[in-house]
Amino acid sequence: MTQVNSRERPRAETSGIERRAYQPVEVRVSDDGDTPKIVGHAAVFDELSEPIGFMFPFRERIQRGAFKDSIGTDDVRALWNHNPDWVLGRNKAGTLRMREDDRGLAVEIDPPDTQWARDLLTSIRRGDVNQMSFGFQVIDDDWSTENGESIRTLKKVRLFDVSVVTYPAYPQTDVAVRSSIERLAAQIEALERRLTAPVQESAGQKLTLARKKLKLMEVFQK
Repeated sequence: MTQVNSRERPRAETSGIERRAYQPVEVRVSDDGDTPKIVGHAAVFDELSEPIGFMFPFRERIQRGAFKDSIGTDDVRALWNHNPDWVLGRNKAGTLRMREDDRGLAVEIDPPDTQWARDLLTSIRRGDVNQMSFGFQVIDDDWSTENGESIRTLKKVRLFDVSVVTYPAYPQTDVAVRSSIERLAAQIEALERRLTAPVQESAGQKLTLARKKLKLMEVFQK
């Protein structure tokens, strides 16, 4: 595995919310006690995602501890299909509880006694809906190359929501694309600094820089 030098690693995108679903994750209804609860995992550790991004595909994995700070301090909602109109729970209200366990981000939700929530519980019991995902903002990440693939490791994130979902897709978001472009631009900048240094660089390194510049230009021309 080839690690990207920390001085060359781009800053993570912080202006937008990204949403991911890391399989295998699942959700079910627990009928233990007086009221039903929705329980499951919104994310799992150390599992590679499907390829993300258009021009510069990469995969992600979540490092253990990535959610630790956020679940203790941030105001997080549990939603249905990431829709803020359908709030299933909230950690500040005590109706959403989250913790990191050996598998990943474990959640327990006390859904409201409303018709749409009861309908959702029925769909979960039937097995029609059985997966989750989460909305987040990257605070700290690392980039590496494994078997020729770009890998982004999420080391620390800010959670916005955990969501019961119909389709746990890996969205090809603008945020993800911008993150890839920023990474390539940072690599180009680092190579240019090296080429302007007094140390003589090889023709191969100059060719690598030219190819990266060409790839970046192609992106912005589309």
